[in-house]
Amino acid sequence: MTIVTTPTTLTGLRKLLASLYPMAADQRRLATEAGLNVGVIQLGSSAYNDWHQILTYAKNNRSIDRLIELACEEYPDNEQLTAYADGRSPASVDGGEFTWQGPRNAKPLLEQLVSGRSSLVSVAHLGTGLERSRAVAKIVREDAGTGTGFLVAGNRLVTTHHVLPDVETCASAHVVFNYQKRGDGVDEPTEMVRLAPQTWFRTNAEDDWTVVAVEGEPCARWGEIAMRPVNVRAGDFVNIIQHPGGAPKQMSLTFEAVAFVGEGRVQYLTDTMPGSSGAPVFDRMWNLVAVHHSGGWITEPGTAQQRVFYRNQGVLVERIMPGLDGP
Repeated sequence: MTIVTTPTTLTGLRKLLASLYPMAADQRRLATEAGLNVGVIQLGSSAYNDWHQILTYAKNNRSIDRLIELACEEYPDNEQLTAYADGRSPASVDGGEFTWQGPRNAKPLLEQLVSGRSSLVSVAHLGTGLERSRAVAKIVREDAGTGTGFLVAGNRLVTTHHVLPDVETCASAHVVFNYQKRGDGVDEPTEMVRLAPQTWFRTNAEDDWTVVAVEGEPCARWGEIAMRPVNVRAGDFVNIIQHPGGAPKQMSLTFEAVAFVGEGRVQYLTDTMPGSSGAPVFDRMWNLVAVHHSGGWITEPGTAQQRVFYRNQGVLVERIMPGLDGP
């Protein structure tokens, strides 16, 4: 990759990068990963001006190619980035002339990520979410209490300890698959299945998880969700598939950000309700990252300040995976 740094190219890159990375933290991260000394780059103005400073410094230090290479890795489907990386100047279509109401130095950013970070996804995102949702079921206990669970390999169901705390509760409970509405509002046909704790049962009160066998072979009909370590960081987006309040299956697709990760917990702003306990928490690529278990005024575990925030919280997959080992 060799980018010809003409004034026109630099102006185009400046506008594009300002729309992809409007936040100072992401600008500094990308510049640092490209080998730039961000300590000597004057930042803190508008995103458009900050990228002018970064690109000018990168050009003087022959680092623009590396900067764009990293951006392409994070936005592989962005055709404008790809064009610049290939040495081409992409055509740009914007909103045309209009009466600008904002700061004078921001007018070049006619269309950008107004939320601060891109929540744009492929339309295939919806299809993948629907596929994952098939393995999510409503749990109904004998006392009429409800929760959410999901199938994993081996025809086993994962939920929270406080939903299914012991063998006796599991033995008297059942799960309902496909409890949801069609697009026209009509109820889908459901399947009720019993649990089989005598075949497999593991639980952990401290980390609030339970894994229990399900009768028959439900994974063959409803699929399964992979359990593997996934890296999640503060600022990432998460989605939750759940049965809030015992209602038909719903997805929380607000793309609210992760606020804290640590001590086996992840805290986020994505909406849930009572009945959502045990729901799978996914990253934006629909990888399972946690099992939802609580919400409200909670602390950040393991931090010196022990500050309290109004958030939802899940148990990270890595804390549950050891419970899947053994016969």
